[in-house]
Amino acid sequence: IVLPDSFEILKKTISNEFQMKKNQLVIITGGLGATEDDYTLGVISSILNQKTARFEPAFQRLQSLYEKRGKDYLSLIPNVERQTRYPEDAIPLENNVGIAVGFIVKFGENSYLAAMPGVPLEMKSMFQNKFIPALEKIYPKKKLHQEWRWIWGIGESYFQNKFIEVNRNLFEDG
Repeated sequence: IVLPDSFEILKKTISNEFQMKKNQLVIITGGLGATEDDYTLGVISSILNQKTARFEPAFQRLQSLYEKRGKDYLSLIPNVERQTRYPEDAIPLENNVGIAVGFIVKFGENSYLAAMPGVPLEMKSMFQNKFIPALEKIYPKKKLHQEWRWIWGIGESYFQNKFIEVNRNLFEDG
């Protein structure tokens, strides 16, 4: 699902997804940075009614980076510090490429949400080096089921029209 940079739309969509009460893992990329339209952390914290915690290694990297850039950047730290935060009950995922912290948070008995940066290089590194190992602890390999569907040679709109709409029951039934 691709969603706009809207706090209310994100909150409604994510809340609705987890109200279905099925075992699931939802992965969100983007919205963890320092700009005013980065809503992911705020939305998740709001839905879960949780405060945020600061991930100190990320804060120290941010502070060091801004100190190197000079006085003008140091004054920005209070505005950009939020990218070093995660919901207090979440598992933080360290960003070894950038600053924005990812996280995995429980959304029910067997449901989790993972949030990672939208910057592709940061997200790919976090996915491979932090998310997968954390996921293996949450879901032991013997309990996982995985299937692949390879689709090529057709556009996304054609695929949606010919497959997804016709087979919507597959998605609704899990």
